[in-house]
Amino acid sequence: LASNDNFIYSLSADGRKIFWKKRLAGRITSEPVIFRGAIITYSQGDNSLYFIDFENGKVLNRIAAEREIISKPFVTDDFIVLQTSVGFSFYKT
Repeated sequence: LASNDNFIYSLSADGRKIFWKKRLAGRITSEPVIFRGAIITYSQGDNSLYFIDFENGKVLNRIAAEREIISKPFVTDDFIVLQTSVGFSFYKT
């Protein structure tokens, strides 16, 4: 679950138990992507794409984009596409 309180949460199916939560630098304004056991997301104003372990909430990796990320990343088996304020950035998965 992503939230405007700068946290991403892992909750039980009934929503009663929080397994973990991770604070990011800014608000999470779009739906995170789940890919190969990782949550891929960004926070508003941070210019970073985060790869968070689905099981424990630890940051696996971070890509610092040169410009502001403005939409949810597009992820395939071969690449990740980020739309930024000045164009697109492509990264190999």
